[in-house]
Amino acid sequence: MVRVLVPTALSLTCLAAAQAPQPARFDVVSVRRSGNNPMKLTQAPNGNVSMLSVSPVLLLSLSFGLLQSWQIEGVPGWARDERYDVIAVGDPNVPSPTQDQRQEMMRAMLADRFHLVTHFEDREVAGYELVLASRDGRLGRSLTPISDNCDAVRAALQAQRSPGLAPSPSPIVESPSKCTYRSARGRLVGDVTIDTLRQLLEGQIGSPIRNRTELGGYYRVDFSYRFEMSPSIDRGADVAGDGASLFTMVQEQLGLKLMRAKLLVPALVVDRIDRPTEN
Repeated sequence: MVRVLVPTALSLTCLAAAQAPQPARFDVVSVRRSGNNPMKLTQAPNGNVSMLSVSPVLLLSLSFGLLQSWQIEGVPGWARDERYDVIAVGDPNVPSPTQDQRQEMMRAMLADRFHLVTHFEDREVAGYELVLASRDGRLGRSLTPISDNCDAVRAALQAQRSPGLAPSPSPIVESPSKCTYRSARGRLVGDVTIDTLRQLLEGQIGSPIRNRTELGGYYRVDFSYRFEMSPSIDRGADVAGDGASLFTMVQEQLGLKLMRAKLLVPALVVDRIDRPTEN
């Protein structure tokens, strides 16, 4: 007699669970209140991280890839003010984590040690729209369209890097490599999309910006602007310096214009965050 084994629903469920990729998690984590050390963040290709003198809200922003104060709501004051040293060993099952996996490990650590609970909501906030300054569509002297296939060039450059590693910061130079750019205090040089430019302006103004230019492709840019420290999420500031000077430079050099607008943007809402549990 030949026996035929018919898989049950339970066995199929267990098999699917066994085959599903497990979320990446740090193997070992140490969280301690920081002394007077300066802030320092380092990460290794294997997923190990060392973050000294960082606030919980900065950890939160890193774990979701968020940078601006308007992107996170419901953060208590202590999570902005207190500083911690976080030392973590990467996941042994993920020897070369991607950036998404690194953020996944950070979120798991925050849920475990800080009891973090969040959700996303669309919120209406004061922001700006980036539009063409001239009716005839003429761009400024510092913004010129290029025909290079920069998406292919950048994909090739990214493939040469170790998995999960972002490119190292580089000093400003007169002529960056084709399809790359350099940004230092008060100057952006190289080949960028309008969305990259939008992100730089967003960081300087500290408010969301919607791209309404309808400009696609890549542009060669050499933009000098008045550098202002971004109203970083770590400080919880609302306004960054004198924005009017930056607005004028955008129009004069780039032929673009920033106009005030109410924008509906996704915001991360913190439902719960506690001081970390002991090691």
